[in-house]
Parts: sequence; structure tokens; C-alpha cells
Amino acid sequence: MKQKIATYIKILVGLGMAYIFSVLLMSSVFENNSPLIRNDIPSRIQDRYIALLGKPMVDVEKALKDVPSIPVSKGVYAKQKGNVVYTEIKLNEIEMIEYTFTVKGKEIKIRVPKGQSPPTKDFLEKL
Repeated sequence: MKQKIATYIKILVGLGMAYIFSVLLMSSVFENNSPLIRNDIPSRIQDRYIALLGKPMVDVEKALKDVPSIPVSKGVYAKQKGNVVYTEIKLNEIEMIEYTFTVKGKEIKIRVPKGQSPPTKDFLEKL
């Protein structure tokens, strides 16, 4: 009798753990509770759950304090040491052109880096 109850308890615990596991992974595997499967499942699971298991987070500023910044383009700088990467964007160094759009009766100003084309009005209306 005790062995039968122990077996039922093991089955219930197993079902409970399977339910909890499926609920936790459902949002990582499927997009917005739909049947569409995400493309970035491994990285999403790693970002969400591996960090919870006690993997220490790297303090980027400390790790890259002695590494010099490398200019990537005007106003954009990068640092790298091992697998730690840091990108810094200084907006005051980037030449911007300001565009004004009227969308749904409201005036919207958008700053775009010089040399890049502004977004279309159709695109802005969809936002």
C-alpha cells in the first residue's frame, strides 16, 4: 500500500514539474502565444534562464576599463576583450539632419544621420 502511494506521489510530482517546465518555456519557444516558433530560441533561453541559475554577470565597465576605444565610424566607438564587447555611441559627434513629418495631424521631427535616407511617410503612419 505504501509503495502504491509513493508511486502516485512520484507521478504527480513528475506531472507538476513537466507542467511548470512547459509553462516557463512556452514564452521562449512560441511568439505571442501563437503557433509561430521563434528563430532565436537558444539565445533567448540562455538570456532568460541560464542567468537565473547563478551565472555571474560581467561588469562591462570594469572588464574593459583598460581597453582603448576603437573608432568604428564618426561618433561610434567599440571595445572588446575576450567575449566582452562594448559599443558606445556619442550622438553629439554624429552629424544629423532633422526631418519634419505630419502624421495623423501631429507634427513629428526625426533626426537621421547625414547620408542616410529618412523613413517614408507610409512607414511612419504604420508606427
